[in-house]
Amino acid sequence: MTKDKEYQVSIGKTIEKDLHELTFEFQTLREFTTFQYNLQIEDSSMPANNHFQFKIGGMVMPLTAMPHTGHATARIKFPCPADGTYFVEFLKKNHRNMFRIEISAEDMKIIELPEDKQFVELMVKRD
Repeated sequence: MTKDKEYQVSIGKTIEKDLHELTFEFQTLREFTTFQYNLQIEDSSMPANNHFQFKIGGMVMPLTAMPHTGHATARIKFPCPADGTYFVEFLKKNHRNMFRIEISAEDMKIIELPEDKQFVELMVKRD
């Protein structure tokens, strides 16, 4: 992890109530000491076209009675897609990070990193 990266995104498969899902968990690398914010993520993904796209926006305070400290976070879930190769694209202002991942029933792995300066650290979460 370098100082240039602002976000960590974990991608993993989950099973909830017999529903197989692909989960993207977003987190800022910066930890906030006053509040724990929610990240605003605009999802323009088209898994049927082998493309996930997320535009990372600002942060908002969650509606909770007691404030918490920590990283700003967000979570987006999809039905588990078919085996294959997928593009995962992150956009922020004038920056873009494009990864390529391979998903199979047994495994998931990152097969290509962005050519541009990375502001997202993408990780495969294994349970």
